Amino acid sequence: MTLTVISLLKNYDRSCVKSYESLYSQSSKKFEHVVIYKSLQKKYLYFLKKKFIRSKFIKENKNKLKNKFFGLNQAINISTGKYIMLLHSDDVIVNKNLIMKINKLSKIDLDFITTGVKIVNNEDKILRKWIFTQNNDNFGFSDIPPHTGFIYKKKLHKIYGLYSLNYPICADFDFMLKFFSNKNKKIKFKIIDGYSISMSFGGDSTKLKNLLRVFNEDRLIFKFQRKNFPTLRSIYKKIRKINQFL
Repeated sequence: MTLTVISLLKNYDRSCVKSYESLYSQSSKKFEHVVIYKSLQKKYLYFLKKKFIRSKFIKENKNKLKNKFFGLNQAINISTGKYIMLLHSDDVIVNKNLIMKINKLSKIDLDFITTGVKIVNNEDKILRKWIFTQNNDNFGFSDIPPHTGFIYKKKLHKIYGLYSLNYPICADFDFMLKFFSNKNKKIKFKIIDGYSISMSFGGDSTKLKNLLRVFNEDRLIFKFQRKNFPTLRSIYKKIRKINQFL
């Protein structure tokens, strides 16, 4: 299998059905879909398994840290795809040919493939657009793609490790920064034009109540990856995102 799509599911609602329907409606069916769920009533689990028959629904192992990246690591460990793609259970694929393009590009043996993401509110109004631009900033690290929309080789985890459970919100940034900061490796990638995924506003990293936690986790990540001026970097990381909002 070339591609494993991973979804984390906290609770059943209509958004997860819409998300998985967008995956199943892709022009290419060449993907593995792993859903890690915390707890589901039997009737909902039965409904989802019956409707999305090709998906693997796996109950998350007991997790004392109550950290979403624990479940993500669990899914990565059991995945069989060469590439990993994340599709949170309230995200929708809006490009019908996304999976087909990913599978086609994977034959070039790229380190990663990326595409644009648009973040929308409950009324489906676009609040923010985010796409990888490969521009180096003044602090010496490249622009980093949105985690959703970042399709990468599974074997990168053998080099950089799984997602750290020390950062409950920003472990994705920690992992990606390790990868993009490796100056000894020439990165091979392709960008799929356009905004192929629609994300719902209100994830852990975008909630107002988590802004201070996100800032502190960013600062610790920069510090432990031995980046100079970790506090200034964390501030600048936020400033650079302002132009993504509409």
